[in-house]
Amino acid sequence: MKTTGLLVLVLSSQVLLGGVLHKGPKVSPPRDASGDESRILSRYMGPYPSTYSLGPGDSICFTTYDYGSNGSPLRNLINYGDGHLAIVRMAAQDTLGGWPTRGGYHFCSSDGGQRWSECRGRIEYERTGWDNVDQVRDAGGTEVVVSHVPGISVMITIDADRCMGVWSTSIGSSGAYLYPRIAVGSESVVHVVYTHNHPPTELLYMRSEDGGIIWSIDIPICTTPSFSQESGDHFDITARGSDVAVVCAGSGGDVVLARSTDLGLSWTETIIYDIDEALQTPNELVPDGSCGVIFDRDNNPHVVWGTFLSPGDGILQYSLDAGIMYWSEGTGIDTIAFSIQDTTICIPPGREGNYVSGPDIGVDSLSGVYVIYSQVIPERDTAGNCYEHVYAVASNDNGLTWSDAADITPGSGFDAAFPSLADLVDENLHIVYNCDPFAGNSVQLNHGLLQTAIMYLQVPASIFTGVQEVNGVLPSSFELGQNYPNPFNSRTRIGVRISDYEPVRLMVFDVLGREIATLMNETKWPGKYEVEWDATGFSSEVYIVRMIAGPFVATRKLILLR
Repeated sequence: MKTTGLLVLVLSSQVLLGGVLHKGPKVSPPRDASGDESRILSRYMGPYPSTYSLGPGDSICFTTYDYGSNGSPLRNLINYGDGHLAIVRMAAQDTLGGWPTRGGYHFCSSDGGQRWSECRGRIEYERTGWDNVDQVRDAGGTEVVVSHVPGISVMITIDADRCMGVWSTSIGSSGAYLYPRIAVGSESVVHVVYTHNHPPTELLYMRSEDGGIIWSIDIPICTTPSFSQESGDHFDITARGSDVAVVCAGSGGDVVLARSTDLGLSWTETIIYDIDEALQTPNELVPDGSCGVIFDRDNNPHVVWGTFLSPGDGILQYSLDAGIMYWSEGTGIDTIAFSIQDTTICIPPGREGNYVSGPDIGVDSLSGVYVIYSQVIPERDTAGNCYEHVYAVASNDNGLTWSDAADITPGSGFDAAFPSLADLVDENLHIVYNCDPFAGNSVQLNHGLLQTAIMYLQVPASIFTGVQEVNGVLPSSFELGQNYPNPFNSRTRIGVRISDYEPVRLMVFDVLGREIATLMNETKWPGKYEVEWDATGFSSEVYIVRMIAGPFVATRKLILLR
């Protein structure tokens, strides 16, 4: 239920280092931080000076506004599934600490992240913040950006076409509205959640049925009394088809899942993590305000959130025993990541959340679920402040079991902060983060370096799944994934899992049952594979892909729209 009187300690001298691990169905034993980091490589140096782009990946721009969120990660990166990627990142490029020119900066790649467009100026006509981006799939991938004009309005900015960079603007909602989040499912319906006032007094929802032009606004959501929105942007939204889900995990409050199955017209709310009597129960794990939500291919929601520790005296404390928690309807609640066990750990200046915090979540076309998060590490910069790196865990069975954690920004001498993960994971996790040699946030004048690199990073999914799966675990059954994108215009990709050394056939049929393409016809070792179907020359209709491997037979519908 909702709790009050919360105080989060931010001084390292008051940090609880250790504590007693919470026991019970809400928490699993801690896992070690380990993984195959050797395969995380940069292919080329981007246009930003290498002096500052010290972490793995490619430097695609710089910012003088080194900040990303008050809680939950922003949706900054779109993976279209056909080699096209788009990033809209909150940044600035003035010399006054990032305030005058703060807004959304836009980058595009058409070759899977090998090369990026130049670092364009901000897309809005005035200073904005908290830019989130998603694609209107029914319009071929047109990008819609939501941001706020501090204390004035929620701003909607729409590109003329995918990655064109020709922006038009509309005001979705006016008033003291902040911290918007966006999600698009289908039928050009755009969904946005946002808060009112600061500290927020309520969480509101608005929707547009025409790709972001006209809006129905200011609809209360997460109204369950136990939801605590103490401060900042402690919520996330996702959409798939006609399903929409919002997770609310305010610092010190319950975790509430609001869900709609009719494109946002009606909602049901469920408390998925109830911390009733949290402040009276020693060593209870209490949400730290950072969270994420996503639908898998079967429209089942998956939720993650960070935690603090409540020792029972009304004060939430940092603790190595408070980790990243996960929930789905099929698994219940699990703790999937803990901080590295090191008593020299400290908190970088300006950081929100616990030692591990800010989880973001993505899925692949099969049953893979991937979670990245920020983790404080023992290494310190020249000012004596601890760095943070980006870590990841993965599940290949829809959240039933999880890999060990891996540092996906390995190395030393740099801070890797505010990571954002593309919702769609293909052969790679696609990530954007901020990087410089000093811990903390330069925009808050915590260190002397003004410019910070914006980094794009690819991490092979095979680090966690497929032939090179963590702990040698291979797929336990055959599986045919849903193609992505779907519907598609000319090319689409199809994922399969193979559990035994078997001849595998993957064929495409038209509505009359005629085989029109053979995508795979060979014996394969166990593992995860993806194939592409180039449907150039075929007409718009529904096709069927069929997989045959020994006794296993499965089909999926492919929708070609021109």
